[in-house]
Amino acid sequence: LKLSLPLSADLPTRLRTVGAAVASLATPPRAVADRPMAASGFASPPPPAYRVGTGSRAEEARPIALQVLLSHSFASHLCETSWVACAVLNQACTVHFHSRWGLRPLAANLPASASPAVAVSSSSGTDVPCAARRRLWRRLCLGAMVFGDGVESYQSLSERTSPADDQIRRDIGRTFHEAFADEAAQESLFRVLRAVSHRLEDIGYCQGMNFIAGVFMRVFGIEEEALVYQCVVSILLRHGMNQYFGDRFPKLRLTALQFDCLVEAFFPDLSAAFDTFNLSAEFYATQWFLTLFTYSMPFPHILRIWDQFLCRGMKFVHRVGLALLQEALPDLLGVGFDVTLKRLRGLGQTSQLSPEALVTAALEFKVTNRLLSELEHAMAAGCGPSEGGTRSLPFCFLERDLDSGRAKWRGLAPSTGGATASGGSAP
Repeated sequence: LKLSLPLSADLPTRLRTVGAAVASLATPPRAVADRPMAASGFASPPPPAYRVGTGSRAEEARPIALQVLLSHSFASHLCETSWVACAVLNQACTVHFHSRWGLRPLAANLPASASPAVAVSSSSGTDVPCAARRRLWRRLCLGAMVFGDGVESYQSLSERTSPADDQIRRDIGRTFHEAFADEAAQESLFRVLRAVSHRLEDIGYCQGMNFIAGVFMRVFGIEEEALVYQCVVSILLRHGMNQYFGDRFPKLRLTALQFDCLVEAFFPDLSAAFDTFNLSAEFYATQWFLTLFTYSMPFPHILRIWDQFLCRGMKFVHRVGLALLQEALPDLLGVGFDVTLKRLRGLGQTSQLSPEALVTAALEFKVTNRLLSELEHAMAAGCGPSEGGTRSLPFCFLERDLDSGRAKWRGLAPSTGGATASGGSAP
């Protein structure tokens, strides 16, 4: 490919030629031109459904496609269709393109934000981290989702007065001061949150949504209001986060109890100290799940956490929380109640881990969707804090496969067996 390019061509032209050549090895059923996000708020039709070619040419193209996608200098010059085609070629182990599992290698190698503290501006656009992240996040949030004709347009929703307008304006002033300092950025974020309050009419607007929408706006820019709105709605519905903001926060309490079980399994000494003070995750971890660490972590850390969260789901939020507790473990043992509570509430701001180190530490904790589901079912069977104040939570235990030697964490209700929780993570 490199030899076939004229050396006299400018760099963007040569990179586009490379992307088009790699993309040509994935055969689309029909040609569909790329169309930008419609101003009405409906998602543009997804790129054509590519099928991976067969033979030696396709096998040789896969590593090239991976290099194109992981290289910022390449990916920033690819059109949407070529980007999707390269991604399809790289997914040799997946059946469907929209599998989040197949996009994890891309998320792990995204470039870091160059200037996370620069205000969102339509003229400079310097707060937008990178084109590759924008494409990947859009694919992970929306995928093949289309806001059809039966859904009211973003423009209509954003212009209609909402009962939550006053609360939204108050919260915008507390959302990423360094990024939303000018009036244009604040008004853009206000319109997005107003549209979300209308779209999710069962819960309306709640505090915490402003930080989630703020992250998307810093990544996509204020010119992409409709896209930001769609991503916010998608992330709230796809990951069940709308239940966090419902009446009396039903799922938030369940998630906090799940995290208590994980702390008891991975850090038994710390869990015993928390029991002494009658401390649960509801006292210090609710903001983590409500805002996905956007309220308690620096912006470069938020980007890295969200790269993995969009691929892995809510289990990764639990993993990050455990990584933060592991870092602070020496400072949390052997101290009084007031000091413990103060240090717990400042875990994100006081972390000394770099974004990459935090993600690496989080991935060491083998928290799976199956484990969280088993804990949820065990709690539904009657486990939880008793009226006397003592905890009667499900157990987390290691189950080892004698044939393969692999171990995985499982959840068990106390009434169904005598298993006990053990610390550490599965190898």
